[in-house]
Amino acid sequence: MRFLFLLIVFTLPALAFSQYKNQHEMLSNYTSGNYSVYRNDQGKLDKVNKQWPVTITRNADNKVENVLVKRAGVVDELFVPDLPEQPGYFSYESAKLIFFDNYAVYYKQINGSTNSSITYEVLYELIPANGDSKSLKAAAEDIAAYRTAALNSQTTIRTEMAQNKEAAEQKERDQNSIKNKTVKSLTIQLMDKPASIGLFSKLKFGVIATLADGFQLKTTNLGGKAAFEDSYIIEAPGCSFADGTLEIGSDAALFPNDELVLSIANKYNPSQKITQHITIDYGTPIFLYSTGGAGRNGSMGSDGSGWCPNVGSGKAGNNGDMGISGGDITIRIKEITHRKTGTPLYQYEIIKNKEHQTIRVKSSPSASIHIICNGGNGGDGGNGGNGGKSTQCGQGNGGKGGNGGNITIIRSAASVQATYFNIENKAGNGGTGGKAGRGLIAGNNGASGLPGNDGAIDVNNGAVSFSW
Repeated sequence: MRFLFLLIVFTLPALAFSQYKNQHEMLSNYTSGNYSVYRNDQGKLDKVNKQWPVTITRNADNKVENVLVKRAGVVDELFVPDLPEQPGYFSYESAKLIFFDNYAVYYKQINGSTNSSITYEVLYELIPANGDSKSLKAAAEDIAAYRTAALNSQTTIRTEMAQNKEAAEQKERDQNSIKNKTVKSLTIQLMDKPASIGLFSKLKFGVIATLADGFQLKTTNLGGKAAFEDSYIIEAPGCSFADGTLEIGSDAALFPNDELVLSIANKYNPSQKITQHITIDYGTPIFLYSTGGAGRNGSMGSDGSGWCPNVGSGKAGNNGDMGISGGDITIRIKEITHRKTGTPLYQYEIIKNKEHQTIRVKSSPSASIHIICNGGNGGDGGNGGNGGKSTQCGQGNGGKGGNGGNITIIRSAASVQATYFNIENKAGNGGTGGKAGRGLIAGNNGASGLPGNDGAIDVNNGAVSFSW
């Protein structure tokens, strides 16, 4: 069996590369062609019978874009530079390739390098027509020295590249921002407007700024390059905004005229402002939750050192905890009319007792309201410890399921329908009993927990008034 030899090389002074050349410079005298190949075979270099074709591709500036190696003369491996402007090596998947003055090294870096130690796996040496094979030790020393020199050189250029990139990005932002420009007009353009708009709906929009010379700067979501945060102040009470999308909140009281008011102001001239009023029809479904969580599972009993009923018997598993019940909810409803369209609406408050939260909502009579307050499942009983029998070493019982939350609906009149509510307030299932531990005489499995009780739904008529 053949094994690849691992060379662990400590950082060496980069004496051989005191006049450092990057890979573009190193490859200036290289051409595409067939290369003789030496393989690392158990720490010795063996020449491969078949030469490998190597194709070097350069761009118009004579910089190397990639190096195609046909490994074993058959398998294409496309090596690309680590840093196109000033490469220190070429890489293909986990393999790396470095060209020196008269030979190239194909290797893998086994783990991360530090300034004190580098671990390399030298796989092959590739020798052009005028090159000579090196020893594995010499090849590894060349890699270590060159990589150190490359890192030192690339640190400067990477910093410069980052600065240049940041400067270019800032220049582009400035060119597409309305800062220091005379804006003739602003336009809001809605995108993919939904058929119905209600609480929790999302609206996408872009902004077009027309300059004095007629040129238009569009936000990125309209195909332009203007960023919202670089040019505009966005205001929409009751909504949240991010990346060109408004999300309507959950509080209907923040929309007293049943409309969304979207304002866009010039960040550099706030008096230049446009406002768009968008009617909210409250026709979208609403989902509200007050569910109970699952009970914790019981822990397993510890093993004993002897059989029951001896002192060293296995211990019983713990019982699973009861599932947490769903929260009780009170819903108060009255019928109103839409402030803009005059169509019927339902106005109501949902009081979530467990969360001590009141939610103020409006919806059209056709919109569905989903209330989910199911009880949580009981926890499973713990398994008994081995070495037990009978009840002394019995197992944990499953926990009881949590109860479903109770729903109380108070409507201002019998004409107010409650059929559009989709209510889920089912009980949680009981937990599974723990399994008996193994013993001379088998113990009993724990009992499964009982399910909880479904929540009740109570509909009453009564006086309903709101302060909003």
